[in-house]
Amino acid sequence: MRLLPVLALGTALAVAACTDQLGYYRGIGFTGINGEPTGLPGQDGGTVARAETPMVALAALPVARVQSKSPQAQALAEQAISHGGTSDQTAVPVQSPQEGPEGGPALAGMLSLVQVNGVPFAVILPVGNNGRLAPGADTAFGQMVESLTGCVKAGAVYGTGSRMRLRGLAVPVDCS
Repeated sequence: MRLLPVLALGTALAVAACTDQLGYYRGIGFTGINGEPTGLPGQDGGTVARAETPMVALAALPVARVQSKSPQAQALAEQAISHGGTSDQTAVPVQSPQEGPEGGPALAGMLSLVQVNGVPFAVILPVGNNGRLAPGADTAFGQMVESLTGCVKAGAVYGTGSRMRLRGLAVPVDCS
């Protein structure tokens, strides 16, 4: 009786040992003795990359560097917002798991890093044609900035537009 659970465990461990931890193969089964995964007929087996977290994707993007004449924090944040990224080459799409007051996500936009007068800012700009962030996005962004960027929030969340029609958000961060 004890032999059956031992054989089942051994089989499970042997199958697990056949996986390639670096390749992330997408197969539906094993064929032959070599144990290579196979795909559906007509598809290549290929490899699949792991999904990147916003923090990892953001680290791979360039940081925009800007100078401002005004030393005030609000002016620096507005400058950061005006130079924030909106494309896949300059920003990372992010979305919060919480629901906002209008039923959609509380925070959805393009996240980028902008350095103004040497002060790094995490900037989020709206995605799509409506050109605004959801009401309450400033609160959600303030709560999520550390998990999105890997940097510590170093000040208040600043925005452009009214609270109900936010056109962009910026918060100073400390990434050291």
